[in-house]
Amino acid sequence: MMNTNIFKRVVVITGASRGIGKECAIKLAQPGTTLILMARKKEDLDLVAKECLALGANPHSLPIDLLKDNLKEVLSNIKSQFGNIDILINNAGVWIEEPFEYGDMNAWDDALDVNLKSAIHLTRYCLDDMPEGGSVIFIGSTASRKTYAGGTNYCAAKFGLLGFANSLFEDIRERGIKVCSILPGVVNTDMHKDDLSFTPEKMIQPEDVAATVQFVLSTPSNICPTEITLLPQKNPKNRR
Repeated sequence: MMNTNIFKRVVVITGASRGIGKECAIKLAQPGTTLILMARKKEDLDLVAKECLALGANPHSLPIDLLKDNLKEVLSNIKSQFGNIDILINNAGVWIEEPFEYGDMNAWDDALDVNLKSAIHLTRYCLDDMPEGGSVIFIGSTASRKTYAGGTNYCAAKFGLLGFANSLFEDIRERGIKVCSILPGVVNTDMHKDDLSFTPEKMIQPEDVAATVQFVLSTPSNICPTEITLLPQKNPKNRR
C-alpha cells in the first residue's frame, strides 16, 4: 500500500542550509510537515525556512555544531516540543581530499566525526521513539563503494556509513522503518565549485537527490529501497 501520509510528519534534516539538504527541505515542504532544519549558520537556515514556510510547511531553524553540541539533548528537546521524529535525513558532510601521509589528523578526526559518528548518534536518538512507517535516509556517495587516491578520509567515512546503514536495516526492519542510502556521483554543490574540469549542467543537481529522497519516502510500506546509486547520464568531465 502506498504511504499517502508522508507529509504530516516531523522531519529532521542535517546540512539543511544549502545544497542537497536545502533541496530536500524544499521538496518535503508540504502543509502539515514540521521541518527541523539543522546546520551551523542560522542566517542561512532562516532563508531556507522562509522558502519552506511559503510552501505551507512548519519549518524551524536549529543552528547546531555536530562536533560540539550534545546530540542526545538536542533530539530530546525536539521530541519534547514537536513529538516523535518520523523522518531523519543524514546529509551533513565534510570533504577532505588529500594524500594520507600529509593529512592533519585533527582535521581528519573532525571530518570522521561529522561524516560518520554524528550520523550514528543522531540516528540512535531519533530511533528511540520513531513510529512504524518512519524512515532513516543517509546521503552517501559513490565513494561509499569506490576508492580513489586522496580519498582515504572521505572513503573511510562513507564506506563506514554504508555498512552501518545496511546493518541498521537488518536490526530494525521488523519495526516497519525504512533505511536507505542514496549514493550520488558528482553533485553540483559547493564541494566542487572550484573544480573547473566539470561541466555543471552535466553534473547531478541537488534537486535530483532530493527527488530521490521523496521517491524513497513514497514507496509502499511492504518494500524498502535500501540502496540507490545515482550517476550523471553524461560524463561531466567531457567538456564541450
